[in-house]
Amino acid sequence: MPRFTLLSVFSLGLIALLASAGCGNSRRGGGSRSRGADSGAPTPIDGADTSVTDPDAGATGDAGEDAAPPRTCTSDFTDCDGSCVDIYTDIDHCGACGNFCEGDEYCEGGTCIDPGPGCASPRTTCGDSCVDTRSDLGHCGGCYNSCDGGEACRSGSCVSTCTPSCGGAECGDDGCGGSCGGCGSGETCTPSRYCEAVPTTGVGESCATAMPITSSASFIFAGHAADHTPFSCGTSTVRPDVVYVYTAPRGGDVTVTADSVGGEDTMLAVYDASSCGSADELVCSDDASGTVGGVGSSVTFFAASGQRYYLVVAPYEEPSAPAETITLTVSSPAAP
Repeated sequence: MPRFTLLSVFSLGLIALLASAGCGNSRRGGGSRSRGADSGAPTPIDGADTSVTDPDAGATGDAGEDAAPPRTCTSDFTDCDGSCVDIYTDIDHCGACGNFCEGDEYCEGGTCIDPGPGCASPRTTCGDSCVDTRSDLGHCGGCYNSCDGGEACRSGSCVSTCTPSCGGAECGDDGCGGSCGGCGSGETCTPSRYCEAVPTTGVGESCATAMPITSSASFIFAGHAADHTPFSCGTSTVRPDVVYVYTAPRGGDVTVTADSVGGEDTMLAVYDASSCGSADELVCSDDASGTVGGVGSSVTFFAASGQRYYLVVAPYEEPSAPAETITLTVSSPAAP
């Protein structure tokens, strides 16, 4: 077979409770602080590093923890150790991160101020506490009016401290405790926050029912019915194909290799659209050097962050030949 390998390849944050003095003290304390389809799905091999996501899992449309983008503070708040705070009113970060107010001082305009005796203006008595309703999370604008998580009290009003980050995502966490949207019936939200159909039959038989893969999967070609054609790097294979879908965690070069201990003759192609048509093929490999017997497959292509790519693997062996265990390995772009 021909050998043909292509390379494509005011930032301020979440306010703390203002301290009380005189008529009761409810401010935070404690500790020292320093100021300042059919049943023919590929058969997995026991003990193999599959790293394959169960395509039937998570059909509720909720993204996993990895899907949440990092919290981004709005322009009026500052990120102090992962929390969005207002350095103009926060007693633990008054004027700058880590600059805390001592004793009964409160923070106003980024400066720690000694309130003097009693609960004098601008502070207000709320129950047993002496608070500043202009900036107190639990008494914002009035006694016992609490702000929600991810909010701060600014001039007596609860405001968001976080900037939602969806960036074209279809579902999943927006980084601020909200959602970028939900998936429809029969769909699941992928870690990259895209909605994908959950295959119920013929798993791995086509690009429409491709099995998710993150790093590697071991399987046996057995019981498959669908045969994907054509491949640009060779004639159609004898046995039907297996299809995986890979979502790039970041942009960069990705290498995919299909190999086996016994030297199974394979063909491998990568497509950038679920139709997996000839026009969608990015790269194709028939016989690749560095594989067992030089008859395995290996491709390298450039992947865009968050983009899905469909990996179609097919063996040449006759159906009567013993089924080999194929290992499909994906090397993702290195993290910066």
